[in-house]
Amino acid sequence: MPTQATSSGIVFPDSTTQTSAAAFGLGNSQSWTDVTGSRALSTNYTNSTGKPIQLCVRCNLSGNAVTNVTINGVTWTAQTYSAPNSCSVPIWFIVQAGATYQVAKGGGTTMVISQWMELR
Repeated sequence: MPTQATSSGIVFPDSTTQTSAAAFGLGNSQSWTDVTGSRALSTNYTNSTGKPIQLCVRCNLSGNAVTNVTINGVTWTAQTYSAPNSCSVPIWFIVQAGATYQVAKGGGTTMVISQWMELR
């Protein structure tokens, strides 16, 4: 039987420790970082943190804009906007450790990144 639970795992009577998987999960020892100034549309980035990261990319869209997200070569449409006025929409996604990722304009007239935040 375990004798003590710590932030790094469970300590057993023989002093061995079983590391908790939660210690390596999303949000543990990570903080939100504004990387807007170092990010651009249609550019591949690599998650080299050794842990999954979460992203929130806020884009200003107008004129039937389509936003695509690509992770490790798999692309999906994250947001479609069809209206005469512009709007600002957040796109949330998680990138596993070691994966490449990008946000790109998939169509339409205007798409501009207003903020790019990463939980890393």
